[in-house]
Amino acid sequence: MSRDLTWAATSVPEIRGRWCNALDAMADGQAEMISSPPEGGAAAGLAKRIQRLQEKATAALEVMRSEAAALRGAEL
Repeated sequence: MSRDLTWAATSVPEIRGRWCNALDAMADGQAEMISSPPEGGAAAGLAKRIQRLQEKATAALEVMRSEAAALRGAEL
């Protein structure tokens, strides 16, 4: 794929596709990082805090994915 798109109406579908792909890649990378358990002997309080942060991040990633899907399916 060419990296040098023109900022013209005819390029909007390609720009949108690249944007959606970038959002998907970022969400996938973050989801992988969230799913891996913390290493080492984390204290119980820290483990609980990490779990809450993972739950919040997971919810945010779901929103990101649904927005990317809506963007991908939006009429141009």
